[in-house]
Amino acid sequence: MLHKDYLLRHCVAIVRGDRLKGKICCVLNVILLLAAILAFALRFQPVTAAPRMWWVNDDGWANFKTIQEAVDAASAGDTVYVCNGTYNEAVLVNKSLLIVGESKDSTIVRSSGVMSDVFNVTATDVFIANLTIGDGVCGINVLGSRVTISMCKFSFNSIGAYLQGMNCSVLDSEFALNDVGIDICRSSSNFIMHNRFVQNNWIGLSLEFDSGSNIVKFNDVSMNGYSPYFPDILGGIFLFNSENNTLAGNNIVSNKIQVNDRSNKLSSNVWSEEFPAGGNYWSDYVTKYPNASEIEDSVVWATPYVINTLNVDTFPLMNPVKAFDALGPDGKSYDVTASSNSTISGFSFNPDDGPSISFVVAGPSGTTGSCGIIIPKELLASESGWYVIIDGETVNHATIPTESFTYLHFAYNHSIRAVMIKPEKAVPEFNVLVALLLLMTATALITAVLKRKKAESA
Repeated sequence: MLHKDYLLRHCVAIVRGDRLKGKICCVLNVILLLAAILAFALRFQPVTAAPRMWWVNDDGWANFKTIQEAVDAASAGDTVYVCNGTYNEAVLVNKSLLIVGESKDSTIVRSSGVMSDVFNVTATDVFIANLTIGDGVCGINVLGSRVTISMCKFSFNSIGAYLQGMNCSVLDSEFALNDVGIDICRSSSNFIMHNRFVQNNWIGLSLEFDSGSNIVKFNDVSMNGYSPYFPDILGGIFLFNSENNTLAGNNIVSNKIQVNDRSNKLSSNVWSEEFPAGGNYWSDYVTKYPNASEIEDSVVWATPYVINTLNVDTFPLMNPVKAFDALGPDGKSYDVTASSNSTISGFSFNPDDGPSISFVVAGPSGTTGSCGIIIPKELLASESGWYVIIDGETVNHATIPTESFTYLHFAYNHSIRAVMIKPEKAVPEFNVLVALLLLMTATALITAVLKRKKAESA
């Protein structure tokens, strides 16, 4: 489940180009707040116009009836808010804007012509969210860099999202019933995360023509590539002459061809992270490796999943993986991932009053459930051990700590069970160095103000 401020954080990151993370981000937020208070006290006046909101509604009320009219009128940094309705357009986005729909399911943008794209994005720092986009040659044709697509639905396009720029992100979106879900072409350093690729005719996700250093994580890639046409290019994931991409934490399920590498020379990519975080869940794993065993109690298979000689998932997962968005005390979003044979729901992270993670597991009565959960140490860490509590009772578990996260594995009898995980003694969120930095910054700002006032009064 997405936090209510998830979209806002992405908007701020795109407009400001702010890529600071973790505690540094928190420190700078405090600095900026102090600076703003001091500026007000000194009656500093802003020198730039505030970003503006432009409203689009096909029913007639609002600033414009079409998205393109709003884009043409807007200035860089403005927001175009699209109300529910159906818009038949070919939108050229040639400036840094936020384009946000009122409702992902009810704000529908379709191609205005038989052979046209729905959106052509040529600018950098563009954010598009909360839209259904369909019936185009490309749903979104991305030529600019640092473009973010979030919480959108793509259907009945030849290509849902065609990425040709650099440093772009596609997040929390669904690609269904397109010919190709996402095509990354001559494009590098993109993030493809938390998306669903299902029943696309030819390909779910394609990496081609020297596309490298892309991160593909926590996606569901299922039932793609069943078209009777073009059998050589079918696949859940399609590779063509693209290397050094990382594809891990994905559920790759029941595709005609799970991964199809048609490179002139086989592409070499990374399919697994460090143990026990592992690689991907493969629906055909047991068929391919019927005698495979588990590594200890890790829910990770001991036998690698081999795509070809240069593409090997070293630590394939025994169960489907699901990633949850947890908002940390530092204002940063973290992925908590669980690999489980249970249905998981009701995930929540409570950073206060004894920080803890809670969720519900469910499965057929009379069967055994198991869960392996990965908790980033930046979100929650323990100075000693951990408690795993199911329906109010502490249960045994295995713990595998690494430098960046803690891995916990536990088993239980299936039914509907409430799970809570909490550290025996949580590591404090803010250390002494951060506190000193905040104090030094505040002192410097106050000193500067006092000196200014003294100079003015002299």
